[in-house]
Amino acid sequence: MRSMLKAMFCALLLMVLCVPAFAHPADKVLLKWEADTETLDVLAAHPVSNPARHYIVSIIVTVNGAKAAEKAYTAQTDPTGTHERFVLSGIKAGAVIEVTTRCNVSGTLKETITL
Repeated sequence: MRSMLKAMFCALLLMVLCVPAFAHPADKVLLKWEADTETLDVLAAHPVSNPARHYIVSIIVTVNGAKAAEKAYTAQTDPTGTHERFVLSGIKAGAVIEVTTRCNVSGTLKETITL
């Protein structure tokens, strides 16, 4: 009986330790500033096999350290990643835009662009 409990505990421990191996933040975040429309185009490459269970849960945009926009998600509509556009009016040349993407399972990835 004791060895059975030990085996079950080891199996449970292995399952718990394997979850982070399948979880990951976005592979990369591509940012493109469109000055004529004052729009930031964000592409978070986050390939997953089940976009309903493993997805980019949020994208946060800061301009010069202040939060300018945020978008939350409950699933990923594309298994290759998430694409979003943010209108950021009045951004001046030299501004630093930082985008943080967060996976619902594990991890964040940040990318910065200076205008």
